[in-house]
Amino acid sequence: MPLHTLAGAIYLTQIFGSAFLAILFLQSGIDKVIDYRSNLEWLKGHFAKSTLGGVVPILLTAITILEVTAGRCDYCAVLRTTNGKGIRWGSRACSLLLADAGHNLSARAELSSCLVRGDQ
Repeated sequence: MPLHTLAGAIYLTQIFGSAFLAILFLQSGIDKVIDYRSNLEWLKGHFAKSTLGGVVPILLTAITILEVTAGRCDYCAVLRTTNGKGIRWGSRACSLLLADAGHNLSARAELSSCLVRGDQ
């Protein structure tokens, strides 16, 4: 496939976009797995005065699973694209849904923490 055409540009964008997201989510998820205890302690302290203080371990586990799964989906999308099969919309949709779910969990937790502390 000639890379100087529109199709080539789309092809490269799919590969680089998926590779970026795969690295991003896998690095973050693997960091949470490797340094789980430290992340858990920091988050417990951060949400100590909020209503989410008691469920921090469950939320951290859920976000970790979502990040690793989203990274894996993007990694699979890179492999499929470079093998000439094209990107599978199922992989991309799954990755984006998982990323959005993780983002919504963390955004709601941060909002709850701000409300409890009285931040503006």
